[in-house]
Amino acid sequence: MSRAKIFRVNHVKGIYLPYPTSTAEAWRPEIPNSPADADWYFFKLLSQEDEELNRFCPLKDWHLSGLKEPSFVDIGQSLPVKKPDLTSADYIGSISDRDSWILKHCIHQYYREYTGR
Repeated sequence: MSRAKIFRVNHVKGIYLPYPTSTAEAWRPEIPNSPADADWYFFKLLSQEDEELNRFCPLKDWHLSGLKEPSFVDIGQSLPVKKPDLTSADYIGSISDRDSWILKHCIHQYYREYTGR
């Protein structure tokens, strides 16, 4: 499983994705080699996508991640946060390596189109 973790905080499910502090001013989140040297992005999870918007990335292995229904990551509304102070009670699961690769690809593609870089 990947370093991207799924938590439920205040009835909102989301993925906390670490990104390297060395690229904190970068135009898009990155998946770092070492989560210890990272700040975090929070991506909200939804149970259905808005078909009019091109910013939702499906989790293919949602059932392996501890989720009870198909879920989509809203990559267009990420929030930079400091390393969250979360408890094990908030933890739902980790996204699969396959979903981690798909999510990274979706993020790169979305921000490349959005910023023109």
